[in-house]
Amino acid sequence: MILDAVARLPARRSEDEDRPGGIEHARRFPAGFARRTAAGVDCEQDSNRPDEYRRRQPGCLPHRSHLAPSIMRLRHPCAPTQRACDERPRTQLPHPRHEQPDTLGAPGDTQRISRRLRAHPGEGHTTVTRPELHCTSTTAANRRLAHGSRVSWPDVVTGTYGDRVSEPPRRVDIVFAPGVVAHRGTAEELVGRALDARGLTGELTFAADTAGLERAVRSAAGRGEFIAVPGAGASFTAPAGGAIRVDLGECEADRSPRTRVHIRGRGLDGLRYAVDSWYHHRFHPARIVHYGDHPDQRVELRIPGGDGPFPVVVLIHGGFWRPRWESDLMDALAVDLTARGYVTWNVEYRRGAENRWAAMASDVDDAVQAVATVPEADPERVVILGHSAGAQLALRAAADAAAEDAAVRPALAVSLAGVLNLRLAGERHLGEGAVADAVGGDRAGDRATYERSSPIERLPLGTAQLVVCAVDDEPDMLEMSREYHDAAAATPDDVVRIEGPGDHFTVIDPESEIWRRTAEAIDARIRPRTTSTPPPAARTRPGRGADPRTSRPSSSP
Repeated sequence: MILDAVARLPARRSEDEDRPGGIEHARRFPAGFARRTAAGVDCEQDSNRPDEYRRRQPGCLPHRSHLAPSIMRLRHPCAPTQRACDERPRTQLPHPRHEQPDTLGAPGDTQRISRRLRAHPGEGHTTVTRPELHCTSTTAANRRLAHGSRVSWPDVVTGTYGDRVSEPPRRVDIVFAPGVVAHRGTAEELVGRALDARGLTGELTFAADTAGLERAVRSAAGRGEFIAVPGAGASFTAPAGGAIRVDLGECEADRSPRTRVHIRGRGLDGLRYAVDSWYHHRFHPARIVHYGDHPDQRVELRIPGGDGPFPVVVLIHGGFWRPRWESDLMDALAVDLTARGYVTWNVEYRRGAENRWAAMASDVDDAVQAVATVPEADPERVVILGHSAGAQLALRAAADAAAEDAAVRPALAVSLAGVLNLRLAGERHLGEGAVADAVGGDRAGDRATYERSSPIERLPLGTAQLVVCAVDDEPDMLEMSREYHDAAAATPDDVVRIEGPGDHFTVIDPESEIWRRTAEAIDARIRPRTTSTPPPAARTRPGRGADPRTSRPSSSP
């Protein structure tokens, strides 16, 4: 269906006009900001279209006849050309985003501008291929454009059959309380790289006082979920639209109802995790399910499109069993596995100081059994997958379920760079003594707990296993995976080892070669192909792949 729309061209306001009172500093990040500034190109966003920019002309404004060529020169390097858009198969459903025209056309011309609005299934959006818009370019409109105004495209259009089609906004608002960062420029650089890796735009607001913080929070809340940095220990009530709370230092967890996730104790790098969490949940939302009464006894559930029941992957995050690391570490894998046709069950678990070790093991066991409550899940095809310290919990849970003949018994247990030998990890003081700290003592003082908990001492587990390790991981971690595989291979258990390039976090990067091989091995075990089973549909990845610099933790959980 072809629609006619006239581009609205409001006059550009200065930054001072946009800045509310009490705001000490505000910084906008258009898409591609980090890449362009690193290349020494000073540019600003020309319109609401995130993929095109206009050079700043100090002291003067460009003549309108030169506007389109300047946009062409600075076109976002990742934006597809119109020809590429035309040639792309129409069955693809990549991450929702606008594909923009190559030029705005000459003054006075009427140009048909095509863009494709695409949405992921299951997000409440209707998929429309290539709705077309007309932009009538008048002399007055071009005059305003020549003087620096922005072209605004509608966020909602009508599709082929009159369906309402919308694209989730790609703008992230980040609000800082006074004095929470020591150097703004460093925070801006880090956030700029994180936004660029996800193809997002954003605005950072640094409040000068409490009143300015309140105004900035109200403004950001009007656009939905945002990122708040109120300061460790500070009182903060998330507004109705919800918030991601970031505290750079250690503090108690904020489990208030409208704080979706509290990222704490990760330093300035916590901002990068917050951007990733915002991205994954904005475009691939999950449903929170509680399997116990404690706020940490929860999972994030994602269900693929189509008719179930579906196989299930239970994801157990790592972090050396420390409270500052949470299930957001596994968001990217959960999104990827859901796209592959699995129900994903991303588990959070208690790690309080009191009786921590027993609570973690009990919570993971309970979370696995709670899979049976999901109508779309097939309890006969359950995979339990853990990363780093989470692999210890995952393989122990698989062994417990087999030994106790539980109602839900994992058909496959997957270790991704796992801590699989607690005795060895404790003796070598891995993670600054993380094992003894989590268990509550060393092996000599509590041998029985170590034997019940260490996967290598539970062999044979009684279930199939997949052991994955990257060759550039820390030598102790790589050694543990290889040792475990050799020990398991000497038992009746069915065990396979996958090794590949990368480090400790490559194994949970959906864009990595080692994860591709891991996912294929899971498919081969859980969904073996037969002559009557068609191959899985080709998947299109949402957005650009994450830059390794902005997608991995800076320390090994």
